[in-house]
Amino acid sequence: MKSKILIPLVMVGFTWIFQHPGNAAQKHGNYLFHKNQSHRNLIHNESTQENYRGSNYGFKQADLDKLLKTKECSNCVIPGANLQGVDLQGANLSNTDLSNANLSGANLSGANLSGANLSGANVVGAKLVSANVVGANLASANLAGTNLASANLANANLAGTNLTDVNLQGTKFPDDNFAEVSSFKGANFVGTDFTGSDFIGVSLQDANLTGANLTGANLQGYQLQGANLVNTILTNANLKGADLKGANLSRANLRGANLQNSNLTDVSLIDTIDANFQGAIKLR
Repeated sequence: MKSKILIPLVMVGFTWIFQHPGNAAQKHGNYLFHKNQSHRNLIHNESTQENYRGSNYGFKQADLDKLLKTKECSNCVIPGANLQGVDLQGANLSNTDLSNANLSGANLSGANLSGANLSGANVVGAKLVSANVVGANLASANLAGTNLASANLANANLAGTNLTDVNLQGTKFPDDNFAEVSSFKGANFVGTDFTGSDFIGVSLQDANLTGANLTGANLQGYQLQGANLVNTILTNANLKGADLKGANLSRANLRGANLQNSNLTDVSLIDTIDANFQGAIKLR
């Protein structure tokens, strides 16, 4: 008896679909559309989060969301975060883990990065004007082309840091010891105070040191080819064995400076003050 009732019902359903194929297909199509659209939305939402998400162990998405929304992220854990080109001006990132993060082109001017971990980070072309970077870890970070004018880097770890073509005008440095810095090639140090600093082994090739104070600085064996040292104070500085080929020392104060075995090939020495070139190598 049940089979007799079931068969007619199935036949009726089949007949309706056959007579109204458009309606059935439309309903089925709508279901597929909504299902696929929801899937696409889900993928879109996930990919949007992935734009900033870090891949390092310990990464906290909630911390990153907080930073992007409020610019307040002290003690956050966002290693490997992708913050390329993000506006973080005035942000609070003190003691935050930003190791291996991508901050290239970001605006961090006036930001608080004191105690932050930026080891291995990509900070190429970023703005850190007047930023607080006191005690931060910048070991092996790439800061090439960044603007660090008037930033405070006191007690920061700069071991292996790349500071090529960086604007460091008025910047405060850590303990005046740059022996482990990767490079200062092409950097802008106009008017910067480097009194008693140690630059052994670091490159200052093509750097702009106009009016800088290098009193008592250790530049032994240093690469200063093409550097602009106009009006620079080099009183009692150690330039022994330094390569100054093509540099401009016009009006520089060299009183008591040690230039023994330094290379002064094609160097401009116009109106230098109290220079003693005894033992220097000067070839033209």
